[in-house]
Parts: sequence; structure tokens; C-alpha cells
Amino acid sequence: MSLNKVLIIDDEPLILKSTSMILKYSGFDMLTAIDGFDGLKLAESEVPNLILLDLMMPGINGWDVLAKLKENPVTASIPVIIFTAKEYTTEETQEYSSKVNDFIQKPFTPAHLIEIIKKHIQKSDS
Repeated sequence: MSLNKVLIIDDEPLILKSTSMILKYSGFDMLTAIDGFDGLKLAESEVPNLILLDLMMPGINGWDVLAKLKENPVTASIPVIIFTAKEYTTEETQEYSSKVNDFIQKPFTPAHLIEIIKKHIQKSDS
């Protein structure tokens, strides 16, 4: 079983593809979900080591996905990094900040993305 399995939940196909390429090149195994519902299913069935979660998605937004992940005993301990173009100064950010491990703002550099992911995967594996 890989200790570097990352689930990317984002509704933008280009973001999924480019982020997956960066992660694959850096030695990670990826899972991708085009919406929050698919992301929740994959998180429970595959139990990744880390989740990159977009906030603004149709159907179910990232905050609601985060709440469901943290309510589920199977997925509650998986580190979650909010991965979004949205500003982080909203009431929801304050409300959910204790459930989020970090934030990455789009656009991002590949080096910054990998640095943040490695930091949180190492913490969760210790």
C-alpha cells in the first residue's frame, strides 16, 4: 500500500490533470474526483494519505465535503488541504479552520504544492 496516495477533489478538469501530472512526477499516487460526491466515495473506499479539496464545486461544496469527511470514522483522520482560488477570510474559514490542515491558493507553484503535501503526509504517518 502506498504511503503517498493523494486524492484531488476539484471540478476543473484542467486542474485535475495538471495537479495529477505534478504529483505523479514527484512520486505520488493520485486519485481524482470531479465533484464532492465522487470524492467522498473515493475517500472512503481508497483511504488516501491526504486530500486536496477545492471549495467551489457544483452539487456539494468543499466545506460540506469537509464536514462529511470529518464525520466519517473511516476518513476523519485524513489530512485535508483546501485547494482553491477563493479567499480564506470568510466566516466558513474560521468555522472549519480546526478541521483543515492547510490552504493552497490557486494558482500555485509545483514546488509549493509538493512542499505542503509532503509536510502533511509526513505528519500523518508519524
